[in-house]
Amino acid sequence: LNIVIPASGSLLVNGAGIGSSISFPLASATDQSLQPSGVASSALVLHNNASAINGIKITGTGTGSAPIIGIGTTTDSNVGITIITKGTGVVTLPSSGGLLVTGNVHGPLVDMGGQVYNAKGYGVLWDGSTDDAVALQALIVLVNAAGGGTILLPVGTGIVGSFVYPLSNVRVQGTGQGVTTLKLKNAANTTVYSSPGGITNCEICDLTIDGNKANQTAGNAGVIFTVGDTYCSVRRVTVQNTWGRGIFFYQGSDGEVTDCTVINSGAAPTVDTTGASILFAAGSVRPLIRGNRVINSNDGGIGFQASYSEVSGNIVSTCHFIGIFASGSAHGNIVGNNVSGCGDNGIDTGTATQMNVSGNTISNVLNGICPDLSSLGATTAADLVIANNQIDTCAHSGIAVGGPYLYGVTSVTVSGNTINTTQHHGIQFACVSYSTITGNTIRNPSRQVGGFGGIDIHGYTAGNTDNLISGNRVFETALFQAYGIINEGTNNDYNMYLDNDVRNVGAGTGFVTVALGAHDQVRGNLSDTGYWR
Repeated sequence: LNIVIPASGSLLVNGAGIGSSISFPLASATDQSLQPSGVASSALVLHNNASAINGIKITGTGTGSAPIIGIGTTTDSNVGITIITKGTGVVTLPSSGGLLVTGNVHGPLVDMGGQVYNAKGYGVLWDGSTDDAVALQALIVLVNAAGGGTILLPVGTGIVGSFVYPLSNVRVQGTGQGVTTLKLKNAANTTVYSSPGGITNCEICDLTIDGNKANQTAGNAGVIFTVGDTYCSVRRVTVQNTWGRGIFFYQGSDGEVTDCTVINSGAAPTVDTTGASILFAAGSVRPLIRGNRVINSNDGGIGFQASYSEVSGNIVSTCHFIGIFASGSAHGNIVGNNVSGCGDNGIDTGTATQMNVSGNTISNVLNGICPDLSSLGATTAADLVIANNQIDTCAHSGIAVGGPYLYGVTSVTVSGNTINTTQHHGIQFACVSYSTITGNTIRNPSRQVGGFGGIDIHGYTAGNTDNLISGNRVFETALFQAYGIINEGTNNDYNMYLDNDVRNVGAGTGFVTVALGAHDQVRGNLSDTGYWR
C-alpha cells in the first residue's frame, strides 16, 4: 500500500495488501503535522501519544523512532476520523512535505459510504481446494452484525462444501465473471448460495458460480432467494453447471437479476410448466429480469409468476422447454428479448393478464407467442398487447391466442408483428372476442399440408365474436389448403374483415368462409386469386 499526500494536500492511494500494520520514524516524540507551506494549522496530524484535537489523525504508540501504529484508543474528544491499523510497514516524511506510506493494511476500508472487507484477511483461503464455506459464512455474519458492507472475493476459485447464506445489507462481490469463481465441492449435493428468508438489501455480483453438477448426485439452484426477501439482487454473475435452476427467487419482492449468464442448468431435460433457469415463483412482486443470457438449459429459459414485472433485453437460446413464460402473472412487460432454438413456445404468457409483449425477436420454436387464458374456467379480459415482434420459423403457429375451451378471451391486441415461415397458422384466434388483429405481415405460413392459412379465426364452443381483422398482409401461402385468411369452426359472428391484402396464395384462396357468421362483414380486401367470400 502506498499512500501519498503531495504538497497540494490531496490524497492518492495505490495498491492493497494484507497482514501488516504501519510504523513510522519520527525525529522526536512530539506530534508531526503535515501541512502546505505557510499554513498555520493542519488537517492531518501524525499523533505520537501527545494530546491533540484534530479532524483526522493517525494514532500510534511508543516514543522515539518507528513506533507501531496499532489497535488502540484515543482520549481526544474532538476527533473527526481516527485511523487505526495493525501490522508492519513504514511511513516516511519526505522533504517535500508529502506523506508516503509503504506497507500493507489489514481490515475494513471505507468505500462508497460503507465498509469493504477483503475476504482473504478474514480466514478465507480461496486456494481452489480448501473448503471456504465456514470462513466465508463467518465473514458474512460479521459484516451483517457490523451494519453491512461489501465482501471482496479475490481472483481464483473458492470451494464450498455446504451452502452459504446471504444476510441483510451485505454485498458479496468478486473481481469479474470468469475471474472469481465460487464452486461447489464434489458430492456436496446442495445449493451454492441460499437465503434463510426475510432478508433485505442484499447483493451478489461480479463472479462465477459453478454448481459442478458432473460431481453431484442431487442439488438445487446456484442462487436462491426466498419468502420475505426484499430488494435482493444478482448482478453480473455467471451461473453454470447447476443440478437444478440457475437463479431462483421463491416469492419476495423487488428482486433483480441483471446482466447475468446462466449456462447448462438442470440435471436432465425436463418439461416443467413452472421451471426455468431464471425463475421468480408465484407470489413474487416487481421483479426485474434484464440483460441476461440463458444458454443450453435442460428446462425453460426465464419464468416468472409475478405481478408488475419487467423482462427485457434478455437472450434465451437452446432451452429444452419454453423460452420465456409468464403464466399467472399480471401487469408485466416482456420487451426486446431474443428467443431462439427452444423446444416449446418462444414466449408463453399462459394465464397472464395485463401484459405487454412487444419488440421481441423469436425463431426456431414451437409457437412464437402463445397466450392461453381460456383455460381459466371463465371468460377473461386479457388486456394483452402483442405488438411489433419479429417471429421466424415456427413448428406450429407464429401467434396463437386462446384454445378449444368452453370459455373465451377478450381484449387482445395483435398489431404490427412480422411472421415468417410457420408450419401451421401465422396468427390464430380461438375463442377470442372484442379483440383486434391489425397491421401484421405474414409470409410463408402453412408450410405443411393441412396447415390452414395466414390468419385463422377458429370458433369452438365459445366462438370468436366482435373482432376486427384489418390491414394485414399475407404472402406466399404455398401448399394445399393454405388460405390467406380462414374463418372456421362454430359460433363466429360480428367480426369485421377489412382492407386485408393476400398475395401468392398458391393452391389456396384469399379467403375461406367455412363458418362466416350472419353478421360478419367482409369488405375492402384484396387478393390476387380474386376470391373473397
